[in-house]
Amino acid sequence: MTRDKLYEAAFRYKKTGLWKKLWDTEIFAVKLKKGKIGYVTIMGANGEYCALGLYIGYEGLKSLINVAKMEETVDEFKKHEISVGQNCLQVALSCKEDLLPEELEEVREYAKQNSIRLSGKNAYPQFIKNEPGCFPWNLTSEEDMEYLYAAMEAAILLSEELKKKEPLMLGIDCIGSGTKQVVLFEVKQGKLLSDGFAEIPELSEEHYEYVKVENEDEIDKMKKFPKKGIWEAEVIMMMKPVQINSEEAPYFPLLALMVDSKSYSIYPVTLVKDLVKEASKILTRFVTVCQDISHCPKLIRCRDERTYAFFKDICEKSGIKICKYEDELPALDFAENELLKQMSVEKNNSVDDDILFDSLDDEIEQKGVIDNEELKTKLSRLINTILALDDNALQFVHISEGMMNELKLLLKFNVLPKQIASELAKKLKKLSM
Repeated sequence: MTRDKLYEAAFRYKKTGLWKKLWDTEIFAVKLKKGKIGYVTIMGANGEYCALGLYIGYEGLKSLINVAKMEETVDEFKKHEISVGQNCLQVALSCKEDLLPEELEEVREYAKQNSIRLSGKNAYPQFIKNEPGCFPWNLTSEEDMEYLYAAMEAAILLSEELKKKEPLMLGIDCIGSGTKQVVLFEVKQGKLLSDGFAEIPELSEEHYEYVKVENEDEIDKMKKFPKKGIWEAEVIMMMKPVQINSEEAPYFPLLALMVDSKSYSIYPVTLVKDLVKEASKILTRFVTVCQDISHCPKLIRCRDERTYAFFKDICEKSGIKICKYEDELPALDFAENELLKQMSVEKNNSVDDDILFDSLDDEIEQKGVIDNEELKTKLSRLINTILALDDNALQFVHISEGMMNELKLLLKFNVLPKQIASELAKKLKKLSM
């Protein structure tokens, strides 16, 4: 499977205008390799985001249903986590402004070689991989490309069928809360064949692994702290992505947030990518927080099962009471609202690529401060990430020597706005400590 083959299928899919014939709730299934089933949704009928989404197997379908079932009453952090919990592959028909420089160069090169005119709305195909908890990223796996190609082939053939028949005649209907199955297609020798139905499995409740504390020294420290007060706790997903490696998709870190119910003192307990794999970081930070204030809570009220599962073991071993709490948690609500306000300010103060580098002139470029457009984009993202991190999170950041040298050159030649340069210099100094 080559990128050229993907582009060829994407431009054929674009010509079908299938999103004018199907709503995104009219889902159908496709047989894929290795016995897998892919659930396909066609987006674009409302005139906004135009894409074909492929949700593979149970995990993929679950992420789609979770978004469809998302309640308006869910708080902003939950909405965000469900939204970025998508597990799918997409071919999006985008505007050129939505593409990374390398994506734009690639599609233009393909279009040039194949005499395709790129014009109008949604003219640029973009291949995207959505992984739970991560920022949408470029599709690179050959297996993923094969799956997406198969879904596009099925959609293209389906569009031909829909010239003669209505969706219902082919077994395609809008799914709802009571839908148990969707029509299943298979592509054989260039033809679209109906193969019965694919089941929509019942979604099981989310199960969270109880984190076991192995560090006895940390437990001994916690046992010695005086116990007073009630803390309210929740593990939340932050809304600003972090990218440590420029080759990997940025991820949205998890924060264990704890708040004193009486004083409303906020105790954020470090940022991590994976709760279980990085449990020791959070638990060590929890002990440090208690050490700094010379006591630990008498009781921790957890907002949900995930938070309870994470803190249960260390609390029970340390003599701290812990419970899942279904009533109001006003201190925690206050802390989360403060976080939302802070993130809103950071978003408004974030550094736009063009503004960030408006002051670059030919002389600076010739001195090697910025080599190309791709490096410019990577540096802009990296600077925004560094400026968004607190001192605690900075300790887990690794920046390659090459990128660090580029950042230092930006500071040396006074390329950045003064306030940004000053803040970045402080952060880089802490990174090198």
